[in-house]
Amino acid sequence: SIVGNASGNVNLKAANMLFNVTQIESIMGQANVNADFDLSVRDNVEVNDFGGTLNLNNVNLKLKGDQRNFSNLNAFITLHGDEMHVAKGHVNLNKSDIQLEGQAKNIFNYLASKGSLNINADLTSNTIRVEDLGATTKQEKKSTEGKQFVLPNDLMGGLTLRVNQLQYDGHRFENINTQLNIENRRLSFPHLSLRNADADMSGSLSIKEQAPERFDLSLKGVSENIHFAPLFKEWNNFDQTVINSDQISGNARVEVTMEAPFDLLSGIQLNQVAAKVHMRVQDGKLNNISSLNDVANSINSNAGRLVLGKKNIAAFQNKLSTIQFETLENTLIIRNNAVEIPNMEIASSAIDMKLSGKHTFDNMIDYRIGFNFRELVAEDRDAAYGKVIDDENGLAVFLRMYGSVDNPQIIWDKSARKEQLKEDIQEEKQTIKAIIKGEFGGFSKDSTIEEYRPKESKKEIVKLNFNPNQNKPSVPASHPSVATAESERSKKEGGKLKKTLNQWKEEQPQQSVKVTIKKG
Repeated sequence: SIVGNASGNVNLKAANMLFNVTQIESIMGQANVNADFDLSVRDNVEVNDFGGTLNLNNVNLKLKGDQRNFSNLNAFITLHGDEMHVAKGHVNLNKSDIQLEGQAKNIFNYLASKGSLNINADLTSNTIRVEDLGATTKQEKKSTEGKQFVLPNDLMGGLTLRVNQLQYDGHRFENINTQLNIENRRLSFPHLSLRNADADMSGSLSIKEQAPERFDLSLKGVSENIHFAPLFKEWNNFDQTVINSDQISGNARVEVTMEAPFDLLSGIQLNQVAAKVHMRVQDGKLNNISSLNDVANSINSNAGRLVLGKKNIAAFQNKLSTIQFETLENTLIIRNNAVEIPNMEIASSAIDMKLSGKHTFDNMIDYRIGFNFRELVAEDRDAAYGKVIDDENGLAVFLRMYGSVDNPQIIWDKSARKEQLKEDIQEEKQTIKAIIKGEFGGFSKDSTIEEYRPKESKKEIVKLNFNPNQNKPSVPASHPSVATAESERSKKEGGKLKKTLNQWKEEQPQQSVKVTIKKG
């Protein structure tokens, strides 16, 4: 038992030789002491009480069985009772640097493994490499039998973190600002902001060590300025080969909620990720995507050339080589080892289409693609009997692309066509209800039925002259024959539906009904 007081400089290397602290492999530097102390020396040095100040100057420390080198350790430490205050603390861990100021309580019980250490501090750093923080390297962990807990169960409190650059597994995160709460092997970041791949991100993060070296991650985040090209480059194209960083560009706003298990050796367990990603993409661009080329090649068949013509197919293939779109919005679901894409509409420079499907993490795909047949045909194309003008109506065409990314199979999707027919029928029912509501006042209490407004479409008037006498005077518009022909034409243009409605009007008793038939 050593009880006394000290004032002066201590050579830490000499002190370690005197006391032979078995956990220390090597130590160098100076400690300026002005304190009262009560120590017990058995196999190790135990601190029963220490009050005063300790000023550490340029200390270098290496612990046995620890891959870390603590160098340039400087700090002014004040101890009073069971509290410790650290000012101007600085240390380098391998290639990482840490500056620390704050306080800790219950010091001596913690050192004697009789209680938890309570901390409240500010931590700043220019550079932190995550691999520098652990006592063992990743290779050592792989070769070690059995796993050990990484997060302490006897440390609690909070840290304010400000880190200029954090490096982990080849990735770099910048401008990290957050409050870190620690308790029961759980790290909580309630207000986190950082920058990665030229994108600013904010949100909250929770990391809980449920088993030795196995963590549960829970993340909520948002970014207003994600740029796809640097993002794909930073994250190695997300371990897929469909789209690489040179083939995509655009900006996006993204909201993410995610839960995933994380292993210290193998990283995030992708097959157990559950996430929802809502994104709004602007000014997007895709270049030379192989899967889109496969779609174009599937149309370039004998039947396709017969219906569309070589020029239209060639023009379509050329459009698919570079696709641009102004805005794209959807919510992606990640679960069961796959990304699910709900039905979405894409208006692009090449073609307007509907897209839905699934893409697994082992690059198996099942996409459903729908588009209007007229999109495959150039506008105002020349046909054998003159110029054909698009009337904005057309046949819905559906493709299914499935199988592996490297060898996809593309077929015409009949099931999707049936679903489209059901939607068309339902739309027609709504149109009939809208007409009945406008003409008869039916369905007046149904607010979901809007007033019927006929679509305006392009019309072409064809005049045929069967009279060989070119000099015969034309018949005036007021002539009875012209009026009769005009009336007959108007009746025909009314259509069966209009005639039926007019008949219903006439059959209504005790009502004066005025029926007007207009063109269209």
